[in-house]
Amino acid sequence: MMSVISKIFGWKESTFDIYKLTYEKFGGGVNNHPDIIEYLIKEGGCKIKFYHYSKNDKIEGPILKTKKGKYGVDVWRKYPITYDEIILPLNEDEKFIVPAKSNRLSPINRKSIYNISFSKISKNEVCLAKDNFTKKTQKTRRNEFNKFISHGRSVKNASDFTPDELADIYIYLFNKRFENNVKCYEKQVLVDIITRFNHMIYGHVLFVNGTSPCAYDTPDYES
Repeated sequence: MMSVISKIFGWKESTFDIYKLTYEKFGGGVNNHPDIIEYLIKEGGCKIKFYHYSKNDKIEGPILKTKKGKYGVDVWRKYPITYDEIILPLNEDEKFIVPAKSNRLSPINRKSIYNISFSKISKNEVCLAKDNFTKKTQKTRRNEFNKFISHGRSVKNASDFTPDELADIYIYLFNKRFENNVKCYEKQVLVDIITRFNHMIYGHVLFVNGTSPCAYDTPDYES
């Protein structure tokens, strides 16, 4: 049951369908993307409850909470689903008092939430790639790319590979990176995730010597 405090601040129990529609309206993060959540409920057995906040009969934002009371789904040990930063699908023009504490919320939600100290969260802020560069930087990057190619190396689009091939590449590079000291995801889990969420995955694979992958340049998911 939802707490009395949550009800006082305007949050009501909701449904997955309402959550999905509102997410599509306001956007959010990968971790709480409706497609991911539906998969984890049906295939992963996750217990998730949904709530929404409305104003003047209009839903201004939904949230989800797991059995442990967390905003996002903490399943990264089993599935390659990020839990580093949670972006709540809230109307940025409204103000909210969210019914729980979290050190995972994204600074993107900073303007919308009253009761979270983002100054503390900012210490753990995810580093995001810039979406624009100076002409000088662009020229430098082009020169570096051309040099990479001129040495017989290649870059292929991730969409050119089957889920099975991408899983093999991921496992190969993961084990190279951690020298087998950290356990990688099971191959079948990777294949299943890549197959089901192929529409959300993009990026490139870099090769040396024609067939040996050296980097998997992918943002993982596009929400």
